Amino acid sequence: MIVDSHLHIFPFLDGAAGFPSRAEHLEVLQYYLVGHGQPVRRVRDNTIVPGGSLQLFDHEKRGPEGLADVDLRVTANGRFEWTQDGEDRYIHFMPPSLQTNASTPEGILAQMAYVGVDVGVLQNAHLYGRLDDEFGEAARRFPGKFVGLAEVEEPRAQTDLELSSLRRAARELGLKGIYYANRAFLWDHFEHGFDDRR
Repeated sequence: MIVDSHLHIFPFLDGAAGFPSRAEHLEVLQYYLVGHGQPVRRVRDNTIVPGGSLQLFDHEKRGPEGLADVDLRVTANGRFEWTQDGEDRYIHFMPPSLQTNASTPEGILAQMAYVGVDVGVLQNAHLYGRLDDEFGEAARRFPGKFVGLAEVEEPRAQTDLELSSLRRAARELGLKGIYYANRAFLWDHFEHGFDDRR
């Protein structure tokens, strides 16, 4: 059996995608763009912008208030656009072949079949949304093909609300693990970390 330990399914990324609002989701997406390896380019002439995506965040600030006000938009073909210093910019955060900036279970299953992968582990990174329900549904619809990881709000992982969410993910949705990442500690100004006793 061949298992791919890092796959993603997600809806069109310009929506709320399980967050309380589109704006909250776009904040998370913007933070994930900071320091990305692909160059930032100007829309009008495709020229590379010096400083790239590091300009999307004020690194002297430790929390979400460091995110620059840039009107981030998710378009098509892996492209994310924004307006900064009076000009439109973009980055190919995803491959240009991701035409709709969405990834369906059926599309991932086709890719798995194409390369001979039997089972895929669905990583629940925040940038794609809060997708416990979608992961549970994919595992139910395609038995034995997906292992879903539950999403947790890391700065509040020890709270009753988050523990209840994790119990639901495991007991009701059938998710088999937890996706937990240091990056989310931006939202508590990195006061705590992955190894905190909490």
